[in-house]
Amino acid sequence: MKKFNYCKKINSYIYDEKIKKDKLNNLIIKYNLINKGKYKDYWINNLLINISEKGNLNFNYIHELNIKYIEPYLITEYEINQCEPFNFHDVDHIDEYNLFCDKDNKFLIYEYNTYFTIELNDFMIKDFEI
Repeated sequence: MKKFNYCKKINSYIYDEKIKKDKLNNLIIKYNLINKGKYKDYWINNLLINISEKGNLNFNYIHELNIKYIEPYLITEYEINQCEPFNFHDVDHIDEYNLFCDKDNKFLIYEYNTYFTIELNDFMIKDFEI
C-alpha cells in the first residue's frame, strides 16, 4: 500500500504536515468529505492500536518499506499485518483526532485541536492546493 501525506519539507529529515484549521471547511465541502467521528491511535513501536468512538478496535503491525518526498507529498510504501488483540497500558505515542474521509476512504483529513493533516491512500492529486 502507499499513502501520500501532504506536507512541506523543512530539511532532509524534517517535514511539516500541519495545516491551519481555517482551511478545513473549504476542503470538506470541495471533496465532499464525511465526518467519521473521533478516533484514538495508540502506538507501541510499529504496532498501531486504533479505537473509534463507536468502540471499533483494530490491532495492526505497520511495516514501512520505503519513504520518499515528491513535493508536496511524503510518500510511504507500507504493509499492514493484523495482530491478535491484547491488554496494554504503556504506549510510545497517542493521537486523538476527528476523522473526515470520502466515500472510498482514499482522501482522509485528521483534525486535531489546533491544526489538521491530509492523507491520500493509493493516489496523488497533482497541483493540489490548500
